[in-house]
Amino acid sequence: MYLSFVLRIGVAYPIQYIFESSWIFIFLPLLIIVFFVRLGLYRSVLQYIGSKIITKTFQATTISCLIIGFFMMFFRESNLPRSVLPIFWFISNVLILFIRFLFKGILYSWNSVLNDRIQTIVYGAGQAGVQLVDNLRKSSLYNPIAFIDDDIEKEGTLLNSLEVYPFEKIEFLIKNKEARVLVFAIPSINTKNRTHILKKLSKFPIEVKILPTVENIVNGVISIDNIKHVEVADILERNIVAPKQKLLKKNISNKNILITGAGGSIGVELSRQIMNLSPRRIILLDNSEFNLYSIHHELTSKNLDIEIIPALCTTTNYHQLKKIITKYKIHTIYHAAAYKHVPMLEMNIIAGVYNNVVGTFNIAKLADELEVENMVLISTDKAVRPTNIMGASKRMSELILQAYADLSTCCFSMVRFGNVLDSAGSVVPLFREQIKKGGPLTVTHRNITRYF
Repeated sequence: MYLSFVLRIGVAYPIQYIFESSWIFIFLPLLIIVFFVRLGLYRSVLQYIGSKIITKTFQATTISCLIIGFFMMFFRESNLPRSVLPIFWFISNVLILFIRFLFKGILYSWNSVLNDRIQTIVYGAGQAGVQLVDNLRKSSLYNPIAFIDDDIEKEGTLLNSLEVYPFEKIEFLIKNKEARVLVFAIPSINTKNRTHILKKLSKFPIEVKILPTVENIVNGVISIDNIKHVEVADILERNIVAPKQKLLKKNISNKNILITGAGGSIGVELSRQIMNLSPRRIILLDNSEFNLYSIHHELTSKNLDIEIIPALCTTTNYHQLKKIITKYKIHTIYHAAAYKHVPMLEMNIIAGVYNNVVGTFNIAKLADELEVENMVLISTDKAVRPTNIMGASKRMSELILQAYADLSTCCFSMVRFGNVLDSAGSVVPLFREQIKKGGPLTVTHRNITRYF
């Protein structure tokens, strides 16, 4: 207020004016304090202040000055120059906001140095990127240092106090600003462009994380919890093919379903998908207690009106299998139980053949004897001209089904899977673990080729 008088009167010590208008030095600050308390400005945490603080500060000072101005006009105050109020409004807003943001910068910039937060680049200077930067600044893990964007018009601009750089500057940011993480924050981008950009980013020595697609972001609000690692599926140039629901439901809806190997990678996904097709009852069969517990717990937690029964059993136990199929009056069997690790089966030939071949024979024989309506065998592409024990055992399993199919009333069918991305025991989880440890990446044979 004193500075406002100095600027208005033009002298360093306007004692006469101040003495005649001493009441405003008391009432205006008190009025502003009341509005600051009312608007919660004294409860705001310094670390998290943002644009809302600016708005509320303007509200408090503006309303206070308007009230004082109204009383000045009402009581015809002549000793106080009226232009003092707009000058005070401007100076108070500038000083209050400057001091708050200055202390925020000093305290929490130093704090970020102490905490050694990870220098982070945000790819995408859009709404999602801006929201993400706000959340990263509040975290104790990431320190956003720059935006990357392909829009030429945004290049060189400041967004949320961070400069926007073109794609070509990524290497500069990694070397000069020690960027260690890049978060891809364009959830609305299509799959093809997303894959193209991720492949370009793979050339740089920086950890890349992504935000999920728009459909998977709850209420359109971006938070640090949305950040995830880039999965193999994120860089595959494949569009999802929607299945025909009518065909899927034909052998599942309102029927009793048995899934063997329900705790394995394929069995788990089968169980999840079958749950969505309204079966009457699902029997989850597996010889791994933990895997069976995990999938049973996951399905029962959905609270659907479907009976889910875990059966701790191996497919080589013919009599126990017969009791299960008879007791629960199974209509459709999905046979996913098998040993599939190629090098492991080469070292355990008898166990591999016994489990894969005898297990399939037991299932097929019971499906025929007990007049099960449908049986589906999950086979492998390695059954084509097999060159290893695993492939040969699955080819023998296929021949068993083909033999029964000619004589039985049960509808036997088979499907051959290639390598399933990220399945248990496959190469992708192995590579991921090896990369985390700094390498090297190992393969079974230097001339091996993998298809997914």
